[in-house]
Amino acid sequence: MKKILQYFLFFIPFSIIIMSLWSFVISSNLFYCSDSVPFLDFIPPFVHGSQFGDFFIVNPNIVYVLWLLLIFLIFIVPYYLVVRVNLKKKKKGKINKKNKI
Repeated sequence: MKKILQYFLFFIPFSIIIMSLWSFVISSNLFYCSDSVPFLDFIPPFVHGSQFGDFFIVNPNIVYVLWLLLIFLIFIVPYYLVVRVNLKKKKKGKINKKNKI
């Protein structure tokens, strides 16, 4: 249960960082959306059709591959951080046990 809590403590801020990156850096450079809403830009579809004046600046496949990569990172990086933190705690505990003997 403690590891799940740790995961979400890393997941929430990291996902906010990634969504901010997407909203303020990527969305304006890779596609244009006339009704852009920060943080909600991260949810597909990114372009709502030409009747709204929306369009991709780059190939749509590039946008979706980059989005999938960021989704992957949102889930993997917090997991990696939890594993790393717990490994450090284990090593620290082993060192303390050796010093007590």
